[in-house]
Amino acid sequence: EAVEDDLPAPRPGVYFVYAIACEGGSYYIGHTDNIPRRWQEHLSGKAADWTKKYKPRYIVHYEEFSSREEAVAREKELKTTNGRRWLKKAIAEGRARQAGGVPFEEKMAELSAELYEQMTEAEQLDAAIRRNLESLGFGE
Repeated sequence: EAVEDDLPAPRPGVYFVYAIACEGGSYYIGHTDNIPRRWQEHLSGKAADWTKKYKPRYIVHYEEFSSREEAVAREKELKTTNGRRWLKKAIAEGRARQAGGVPFEEKMAELSAELYEQMTEAEQLDAAIRRNLESLGFGE
């Protein structure tokens, strides 16, 4: 199913904040009053430098607001560390409002790769903590 088929039509006085999953596992977060048009601009490389460099794959989340100011405030919030953390958790838990569903196998592969990367990082951090404790005389 095409992403465009799942996107809300523009309506007067309605603004959207959206998040796009891009190649390489990154996300682009923006706001607009017309998601279908903006999606096409991202696909054609006419929207943002980020989505020119990292090809947009699909819209993973969007929210509606009754003013541009509210949308801009939410966009800024989602771009913070805590906002990105919330977004990733919402996507992983299936709570994000998605468009253009991602095939289950692709999503599982993406989430599994992210999990294994985090597990590897955790092992490295554990080893560093152990070394630091040993250097302070608190080894096992």
